[in-house]
Amino acid sequence: MTIYNIFTCENLGYNVFGPCSISWFVVFIIFMLALVISRQITEYDVMPFNRIGAIVGGLLPTLLIITFTGSMKFGFLAGLVGLFALGYFASFFLGGGEYD
Repeated sequence: MTIYNIFTCENLGYNVFGPCSISWFVVFIIFMLALVISRQITEYDVMPFNRIGAIVGGLLPTLLIITFTGSMKFGFLAGLVGLFALGYFASFFLGGGEYD
């Protein structure tokens, strides 16, 4: 089983626009989406949503999928699902939005 290390780019390649830089770009996009989506959802009072839960729920599956499969596409999709799911469910325990 090959482990793809995103921090040292081991088994990912060291090209400028190779899988290592793309995987870091995916992590950055998930982080920014977590901030923007949590801001918009809580600003418009759509549903209870927790920012910390969204960040953790987005980054953790992204990093795990990229590490164990090397697939940036599935890492991005898992990060989006985790972002919404944990952002919503964490708001019940940690609070979030105007629904405290």
